[in-house]
Amino acid sequence: MSGDSQNFSPFEKEMIKLEAVEGLRHALDKNFRRLLESARKDWERLFNGKEDPSDACVSVRISKAPEEKARLQPRAGFLPAPKSQSAGKTKPSLA
Repeated sequence: MSGDSQNFSPFEKEMIKLEAVEGLRHALDKNFRRLLESARKDWERLFNGKEDPSDACVSVRISKAPEEKARLQPRAGFLPAPKSQSAGKTKPSLA
């Protein structure tokens, strides 16, 4: 940079920063729009007139499981309760 850049007032420096940020935002928005348009054209070219492929990707069958079998299946999202310890022992520390 030239030596003149040091002669800017703090206000002018902030304005330069804001202009740079706005320029980057504009460039990102332009590239994002171009990406979306390209993806839309590809989607229409590949799947135009066909059944929506996202509908055919997964099939789900729901049935009622017997009580006994349901208790034996692992469950997602929770941990089993820790086994109880005798009164004389203390719980191990996490540290």
